[in-house]
Amino acid sequence: MSKAFRFKQFEIYQDLCGMKISSVATVLGALAEASNNERILDIGTGTGLLTLMLAQKYPDAVLVAVEKDPDAALQARENFERSPWKGRISLIQEDILDLIPANQSLKNTFDTIICNPPFFSKQYPSPDEKRNLARHTQFLTPQNLALAGKFFLHNQGAFWILVALPFLEEVIAQFMKNGYFLSLRYDIADNLHAPKASCSVLQWSFVPSQPIKHEIFYLRDEKGNHSLQARTLLKDYLIIF
Repeated sequence: MSKAFRFKQFEIYQDLCGMKISSVATVLGALAEASNNERILDIGTGTGLLTLMLAQKYPDAVLVAVEKDPDAALQARENFERSPWKGRISLIQEDILDLIPANQSLKNTFDTIICNPPFFSKQYPSPDEKRNLARHTQFLTPQNLALAGKFFLHNQGAFWILVALPFLEEVIAQFMKNGYFLSLRYDIADNLHAPKASCSVLQWSFVPSQPIKHEIFYLRDEKGNHSLQARTLLKDYLIIF
């Protein structure tokens, strides 16, 4: 087994997963807020990182992680079992849309949905098939995610999603088309001198929010060190802070 990535309260093994832990994924997990701290759904959990971050943040929450890839699902389950919160986390190995017909009892039952979907389109395939599955949009498309949210999220809930810049307009269009309203937007840039953000954390809900909160989050400062924003946000998770 490969070496674990250690956080302050849990650890992540990731050798079986196509997508590894990234700085922007940890930012998503730390920024996300559970509306009622009760039921949280993680779509495409991968290593289980986001589920574990929210389990740490919300000690009373019940969390459900969904993962299509069998190897990633196996690894996420093992990461959950090693964590202090295994009793509050369940994992389902399935495509998120395939869950809908057979799980009508779950309709509109989640307070919060979180998702770090594929960053790159299938036009840029990797030789690694698992990495393709993790990174490409053919499974967790913006339209499918919006539809899944309409089914699983209750009408006062929130959907948190990390979106790479090339997909931002498509995600916004699909979510608005399906009746969501944008509440928060954090544009993530590597540093103060970056020409533009690389991705955005978006919070969606079914209730209009005015004005929409829009901020820029810098990972590093002008000297190349972790920014004050990053250190403040991630101090409860990363052992380097």
